Amino acid sequence: PKIRGISRDAKGVPTGHVGGVANLTLWYEYWPQLPPSQVGEYYRMELDEAAAQGMTTFSSRLEPNHIAVYAWLNAQGLMPLRLPYTLETFARSENTESIASRLTGMQGGSGKNMWGSGDDHMWIIGVTPDSIDGTSGPAGSCFRKDYPREAPDFPMWRFQFYGPHGLCRLKDEAYHDVDVIRMAAKYGFRVSGMHVSGDRSLDDFLDEVEAATKLYPD
Repeated sequence: PKIRGISRDAKGVPTGHVGGVANLTLWYEYWPQLPPSQVGEYYRMELDEAAAQGMTTFSSRLEPNHIAVYAWLNAQGLMPLRLPYTLETFARSENTESIASRLTGMQGGSGKNMWGSGDDHMWIIGVTPDSIDGTSGPAGSCFRKDYPREAPDFPMWRFQFYGPHGLCRLKDEAYHDVDVIRMAAKYGFRVSGMHVSGDRSLDDFLDEVEAATKLYPD
């Protein structure tokens, strides 16, 4: 009932708009997750197409159910290329630390002593809050300057869906991206596979990294 991201009116009644942590939770907890055996062949066809173009390694951030499908293919020796992947798991729960503390040791280290659980075809390279801002088309990238209200090439800007500076998720109370970064620092994970497109969101991220370094110097 109190999950972040549920928009409410003045009386506290949900308006029907879902964003932030609630949106990510909805994706994973309520949408049906198809079993690997049902969708694995489609994933393999896509990987084969990439391999045919000469690609040998592919990296992305993955939800747990996506990882399950790739792991299912890998167990059968059907992976045509290597997949170093980023866990989206931290981003898909209201209680970030409860997940972070349970995954300690799957990926960590520093410098030449980095490690990630897996094998030669699939291994973990870090965790991600998913994104720390939006995209520029609907004025979602987090910028220092205000978006212009009228822009001929970007008509969506006039609606200012996310406020005049865009979607600044590290400062937005509906999101817990900042918790993901802090928990990565606390439990020894790299931050990887993270979407960012605005200058202000980069500044916010570096500020959080600096603060986390002071809290968790190791």
